[in-house]
Amino acid sequence: MQSIPTLDSLRTATHDPLLLWTAQGMRPDARAWTAGHATAVATPDVARRDRLAVNGPVTDALPLIKKVLAEVGPHFRLLGDAALIAGLCAQLPGLTLRGTLGWMHTAPSPPKPIRAACRQHPTTNH
Repeated sequence: MQSIPTLDSLRTATHDPLLLWTAQGMRPDARAWTAGHATAVATPDVARRDRLAVNGPVTDALPLIKKVLAEVGPHFRLLGDAALIAGLCAQLPGLTLRGTLGWMHTAPSPPKPIRAACRQHPTTNH
């Protein structure tokens, strides 16, 4: 397990938008690691939860997550590809799959919305 100290080195290790989001720009309390073909990022209080995002194959992610959870504590919520998280939950005692979620990401910015406005004319009584 190797520590990833900076946002630039995290971007070198992974382009995964979920991990980059979890890192929150590698703010001071964010931590990241890599082992084999797996990467993990743990950041407290991201969207009201302590988050631990992971990617890579289960064979590389399993030993990495065991070490990371021992270091950061079991209260971090594990996020990642549904198959990966299911595989990790099946092999790590104490982890239970709590559900799945969708993750939307786009590289180009969405188009600017076309805006309109109207106002009601005062009515006159004749």
